[in-house]
Amino acid sequence: MTRSTPPTVDEPATERTDVLPAFRPTLRPLSTKDFLAIANSEPFAKLPRLFVPDSSLGDLAPPVMCYGVDVDPDILVAYAIDQRVALYRDDSPTCSEYEIDDDDDKECHDADEGDPQQRSEAEYNECHTKDDVRGKEGENDTKNDEVPLRSDKAVSCTSGLGEASSSEGKGSDILGHAKDEGEDGGICAPEDSSSESDSELESEDDSDDEFAGYSRYGPRKQGAEVERAASMKRALYDIIKVNKLPINTRMLKLTLGVQRMSVRETSIIASFYTNYDLGGEDLPRTDDIEKLRAAVGSKYQPAWYLHRDSSWTRFSSR
Repeated sequence: MTRSTPPTVDEPATERTDVLPAFRPTLRPLSTKDFLAIANSEPFAKLPRLFVPDSSLGDLAPPVMCYGVDVDPDILVAYAIDQRVALYRDDSPTCSEYEIDDDDDKECHDADEGDPQQRSEAEYNECHTKDDVRGKEGENDTKNDEVPLRSDKAVSCTSGLGEASSSEGKGSDILGHAKDEGEDGGICAPEDSSSESDSELESEDDSDDEFAGYSRYGPRKQGAEVERAASMKRALYDIIKVNKLPINTRMLKLTLGVQRMSVRETSIIASFYTNYDLGGEDLPRTDDIEKLRAAVGSKYQPAWYLHRDSSWTRFSSR
C-alpha cells in the first residue's frame, strides 16, 4: 500500500521556482560560492520533490535534508541547569582531546582508540556561528566543509561529525522507504519494526545510555564544567516530556542547518526527521512540532534545512 505524502512534503507534480541552481543533482562537490548562496537562502517550508529519495528515478541520491527548528544553545543549557537535567564532565579525568598532556599524548590516544563515545555533532555545530559562512567567493572548487570556520570555544571542533538519521545510507523509494539489496541484487523489504512503539517517548533511563561517563543531576565537585551538547539534548527530552508531546526522540537530533546561517545567531537546529525518514509511520505531527518550537523559543517556523552532508551521492554508496 502506498503511503500518503507527509504534509511537510510537496505533492507529486508540484512545480517549484525557488530551488537554487546550487541544489541541482550532480556528483561534483558543492563549491564555496554555492554553499554561501544556500547559507543566505531561506529553508523550505515544504520539501521539494527533488529531495525525496527515489532510486527508481536514477542513481543519484539527494543530500540529507532535515526538518527542524533553530534553537538557542544558551537557552537550552540554562534550562537544563535550572531543571537539574544538565550533565557535567566526569570528575575523574580520562584521556580525551580536552585533557591531554603533551608527554602522555600517545598513551592517551591508544587508550581512547575504540572508545564508543564520540563528540556529538551538536557540539561541533555550536562552535560555528553566522560568521562561518563568510568564505572567499573565489574558491569555487572548495567543498563546503572547507569554508573557513571560526571557533569561539577552546576545544577542537574536528570530530563527532556525520550524525544523521539511522535510515540514511540506503536507497529509498518515493516516500523514503529504505531498501536493501538482496544477495541476488534485488530489493529486499525492510525488517518489520512494528514491535517498537511508534509514539512512546524514550524513558529517561534509556536516554542516559549514550551519556555514560558523565555526572548526572549536578556536579560532584565545585566548578565542574557543563557538558553543553549533552545538556542541550537532555533539555529537549525534558521539554518533550513536561509538555507530554508524542515526539519520538529516536530521530531527534541536534545538527547543522545551512540555510539562513548568515543571519541566525547559531547554525544549530533541532531536527525531527530527515528526507530519508519519510517512509516511517512515527513521524511527529506538525502541531506537536509547533508546540515544541514555541517551548524552546525558536524564532522561525519549522522548515527543511540542508544538512552538512550536502552533496549528492550514488545510492550504491549511501
